Amino acid sequence: MRDLVTAEVLAIPRGRPFPLERFVDAVSLAEAPAHGTKPLFVLDDRYEDHHR
Repeated sequence: MRDLVTAEVLAIPRGRPFPLERFVDAVSLAEAPAHGTKPLFVLDDRYEDHHR
């Protein structure tokens, strides 16, 4: 499986980063019928610096 991903035959979708403070938004995204990605909780204080 890893070889297929590294050869770009298979793609693993990236999660959309959310700080824990936006838990409700993350759940809404996860429950949306055609969201296309999954929420990824970020436990780093630097999240806000990179995503403003």
